Amino acid sequence: MNEERLEAYRNLIDQLLACSSDEEVSQILTANRDLVDSRLELRMLEVANNLRAQGNQDKANYLMNLAERLVDDSQLNFLKQVLYSTYTTDGNAQIVYPLLKANTEKLNDIFAKLLRAWSTNILAELPEQAPSIVAVISNFSNLIEQFPLGDRASNMEIAITGYEIVISVFTQEAFPQDWAMAQNALGNAYRKRILGDRASNIETAIAASQSALTVYTREAFPLEWAMTQHNLGVAYCERILGNRADNIEAAIAAYQAALTVRSRETLPHDWAMTQICLGEAYRNRILGDRANNIEVAIAAYQSALTVYTREAFPDEWAMTQNNLGIAYRNRILGVRADNIEAAIAAYQAALTVTTSEAFPYEWAMTQHNLGNAYCDRILGNTADNIEAAIAAFQKALTVRTREALPNDWVLTQICLASAYRDRILGEEADNIEKAIAAYEEALTVCTREAFPNDWATCLNNLGNAYRNRILGNRAYNIEAAIAAYAEALRVHTREAWPYEWARTQNNLGTAFHTLSRLGNRGDDPIELAIALYEEALRVYTREAWPYEWAMTQHNLGYAYTDRVLGEKSDNIEAAINAYQAALTVYTREALPYEWARTQNNLGIAYADTIARGREENVEAAINAYQAALTVRTREALPHDHAETLLNLGITYQDVKQFASAYTTFDLAIATVELLRGETFSGAEAKQKLAEKWNQLYSRMVEVCLELGKITEAIEYVERSKTRNLVELILERNLKTIFPPEIATQLEKYRDEIAKGQYQLQNGKAEKPTALAQHLTQLQQRCNELENRYLPLGCGYKFEQFQKNLDDRTVIAEFFITGIKLVCLLFTRQTQQHIVWQSELNNLKKLEKWLKGYLRAYSTKKSHWQRRLTTRLHLLAQILQIDEIITPFPPEDFVFGGGQGMRSHTLSAHQGD
Repeated sequence: MNEERLEAYRNLIDQLLACSSDEEVSQILTANRDLVDSRLELRMLEVANNLRAQGNQDKANYLMNLAERLVDDSQLNFLKQVLYSTYTTDGNAQIVYPLLKANTEKLNDIFAKLLRAWSTNILAELPEQAPSIVAVISNFSNLIEQFPLGDRASNMEIAITGYEIVISVFTQEAFPQDWAMAQNALGNAYRKRILGDRASNIETAIAASQSALTVYTREAFPLEWAMTQHNLGVAYCERILGNRADNIEAAIAAYQAALTVRSRETLPHDWAMTQICLGEAYRNRILGDRANNIEVAIAAYQSALTVYTREAFPDEWAMTQNNLGIAYRNRILGVRADNIEAAIAAYQAALTVTTSEAFPYEWAMTQHNLGNAYCDRILGNTADNIEAAIAAFQKALTVRTREALPNDWVLTQICLASAYRDRILGEEADNIEKAIAAYEEALTVCTREAFPNDWATCLNNLGNAYRNRILGNRAYNIEAAIAAYAEALRVHTREAWPYEWARTQNNLGTAFHTLSRLGNRGDDPIELAIALYEEALRVYTREAWPYEWAMTQHNLGYAYTDRVLGEKSDNIEAAINAYQAALTVYTREALPYEWARTQNNLGIAYADTIARGREENVEAAINAYQAALTVRTREALPHDHAETLLNLGITYQDVKQFASAYTTFDLAIATVELLRGETFSGAEAKQKLAEKWNQLYSRMVEVCLELGKITEAIEYVERSKTRNLVELILERNLKTIFPPEIATQLEKYRDEIAKGQYQLQNGKAEKPTALAQHLTQLQQRCNELENRYLPLGCGYKFEQFQKNLDDRTVIAEFFITGIKLVCLLFTRQTQQHIVWQSELNNLKKLEKWLKGYLRAYSTKKSHWQRRLTTRLHLLAQILQIDEIITPFPPEDFVFGGGQGMRSHTLSAHQGD
């Protein structure tokens, strides 16, 4: 409220106090009608309190009476009506709640202040009735605290105000039992409070419960003592200050104390409630064995369900099902997929009782949890699972609004962002941008001071989103991820949040490793990555967090393979050891995708030792790749299948098993040529994949040369160029080359192929074999359409090309193998192709020439044009053109560029 309006209220009240008749009062109020509202009523009550404190009872009573009849439909009248209804019905919710429901707009911050001001006046005016009045206020506070409608934050402020009024009358000395009961209730209300500093609210709640226990002893008041111990346990579970592990241990001790009185036989309802809370404490416990703690939690929830049946206690049954779902989602023992299904079933059971109309808050919470379970789901179609998760989070957000429930809104907003980050449907780049926007929006409410844990979690997830971001500069995105992780670690310390600390250490390690792979060698990012992974493993032990331990071991192995410092052989041995450690958890049965990925990387590590003289590891490398291929099949994971075949083929080639290398590369190329159009995730990703598959074709050409398959070598050179060129044409000129209806059909096919390949590649296809067959058919249809309208077609056959040459043309096809520049020469009549190979020095000269050519072309076009002839003469010397053309009579030479060179004709030399 602004100062000008406050001054207007003060002036109006002074005028009213100076009035000598009702007529004068009426005239003044009419003249100031714009000031007559609930805030004026509140200000009048506050002035009345001050007058009473000064001993001016008459003016105080006059002002209070005037306030009560000021507005017919005022909040003050509503307050009195609610308290009267509470009094006459002894706090019957079935009668009071409809009255509250009809006036939810009046349950605001003014109502709480009116309650305090009015009660102060009435208690001073009627001191002998004070105990009766505060008893009614106490009952009303209990009702408004539990009221599910209206603004929840305002409801809690009204309840807290009421309990504080009760404590001001029911003192510990005069009314110890009533005082203790009010302290217990006040503690619960502060624990649930939305406004104010969360950490401070929890401390107030703990202090209030501990105050109640000075009266509620086990001997004198066993039931009340157990109730307060229970509430104290809840507050310690939610405590922000202090050591988190110690807080949870204090909560467990409080619950176990409560259970010494709350037995199943004597107090079944209370016993079941404490069992639920004990389960929650064990589910979040830091000390002790993690897997065992979750089993204790599940047992506690299941015990509670022996009392909380759907028929007898539907609300409590639903709440317990929700908590049981959380425990199953986090369960370590048992089959992970089965645990997630059990969690989903529990949440869905809860939602049969917890409806949005009857229990909006609980319904939203369960929808939130169901969304998390669908995000983790292993069975079913993953794309559908993530869509189901997004739908559940969006439902939760219809209740968990930023205004009404900011803390809960933040949690769901974070989870929704994570679902968008992992989304399959839609453009991946757009989904990640939505995730980043959602995280950043959450951080506008989720501050470090108000919600430290949620703030740190949000920053960790924001870091993940930036690390995977497609748009923007890659290095900048990684730096943004590192900054977000570093911020998160300000709250998620090893002492307070060990699991979250280790998670962020691992993520930070991955970010530094990525930075290293981008070429940033400043401050040895790979060394930082290794150190961070090893730090994470101090918490992620195999016993407590087996999956996370294996994940970090895998990441550590990957980092050691890229390490520059130290002896390379030692680094590779460290990588092998880390991968083998990961495989003790990543089994084919439990985690096939992770197992296959680790086997592939283990094969790479073994292959690296072969190049360094450890030939005994040839079999180990081959076995690892072949093991990976039992999961990384062409149908299920085509991209990974091709990648592992490439790695296996390279190993065969390096140990000169060329026939095996040829067969392996041939299978890889067949898969790659079905993956055309699969990369729509940004230029950088496309470039990396292009480089990888170019290496595959280049390797195949080398093997063909070793086996004397010259014709096939030429075909593979051309197939590689054709693949890249067709992709470029289809991406840039689809609608100009093809008729409109054909372009539309091709776009439809390519979109469907891309989505299907993504599902296959990421293990998200429900029926991978059927989907793979369908995609093969779609690709064949694409090929038919492309062949019809593209002159270069989708397949290259050497014999057909050779027949189309005239008798005067010689084709010189250049391409680069590992360390050589190779030229294949043939004419229409050639039966035995000529193979020319340069020295290593020529390849170095060519690389230098190409850099200079591109630099001149991109910086000084006029300078480039003037020196073009000179540059081409130099190129001819490097390529030894004169030597190449000497065996042939003057003819038309066509020089073509293959692997590692431009994918178009470099030049044409006309014969005389």
